[in-house]
Amino acid sequence: MKTYFTVLVIILLNFTIKAQDLQTIITEISKDFPEGTELSISLINEGNTNYYGFETALDDIKSKKNKNTVFEIGSISKVFTSTLLAYMIKEEKVKAEDPIKKHMKYRLKGNPKISLQQLSNHTSGLPRLPENIMPLLQKNPMNPYKNYNEELLNEYLKKEIQLKRDPGKEYEYSNLGAGLLGKILSDKNKSTYEEALQQYIFGPLQMKSTTTERKKVSDKLINGKGPMGMDTQNWDFDVLAPAGAVLSSVSDLQKFVLANLEGKDKALNLQQQATFTVNENLDMAMAWHLLKKEGKSLLFHNGKTGGYTSAMLLDGDGKKAVIILSNLSAFHPKGNNIDILAFKLMEMLEKEEKGKQ
Repeated sequence: MKTYFTVLVIILLNFTIKAQDLQTIITEISKDFPEGTELSISLINEGNTNYYGFETALDDIKSKKNKNTVFEIGSISKVFTSTLLAYMIKEEKVKAEDPIKKHMKYRLKGNPKISLQQLSNHTSGLPRLPENIMPLLQKNPMNPYKNYNEELLNEYLKKEIQLKRDPGKEYEYSNLGAGLLGKILSDKNKSTYEEALQQYIFGPLQMKSTTTERKKVSDKLINGKGPMGMDTQNWDFDVLAPAGAVLSSVSDLQKFVLANLEGKDKALNLQQQATFTVNENLDMAMAWHLLKKEGKSLLFHNGKTGGYTSAMLLDGDGKKAVIILSNLSAFHPKGNNIDILAFKLMEMLEKEEKGKQ
């Protein structure tokens, strides 16, 4: 994943597009997607939101109203997990620099000095996944997180854990770290992870179709597609839900994005602040990847599951954002095109603004 975000930075710094309309850009990006792939898009510019929906059909695309359609958003869930952290910091329930052992009933093997902030910005030294999940991944690769429960997590942390590097020293993307952060925060809140999300984020923002509980949105949920374009099963999460279990729609996500762009919420402002420098082109905030370009930072996160791919890109200074949800598999050969599309659409918004000046 470290290499992956380096590639994204290269795309961001070097990518240019000709003056193309939205339809042309979408057609170009999606030409190799399986038939029936849907894209649900929200473009935000200075507080104004426009929605666009598309479905691939043979060698063409057609418009489709799908702003309220629900998709798995995968690792964008990590942004919401760190939003919980930001709110709980503002309420003085926790501190960013708190060692995780302060909020756990047991100590990790070797007693590593990991902070809540390091779980949030992927500098904890924890591996991407716990080693004892591997047999489950091999047994059920179509639903890899389903049976990884709290008992297995506790066993791993108490007896097996080995850090890949010293905490706070290097960036290493970790689903385990995000899952552990959400578990610690929901325990501190004396609630489930779902209840904490509803309490702090989804409820106040009226994000009524955003949840970790699929049954709540089953009537709005689109089928995910596997790498070959056939319908595939959804991913189920247990204790690692904070790393990737959220489902949502672009009409809901735009409410969260607008709250971030407005700059009035102190917790959201805190979450956007850089907490670690990866390299000259990339900083980390609380879950957000801050891609640096021409003196400004773009907030970015994406999500990838077996049947869905998503991307969220925000320009806080320019008050612009791009949200893309799709039922394109993360394992499709062109899965990264969703990320590329997000940057293309952001540049389109920038060019449109310059044209009006």
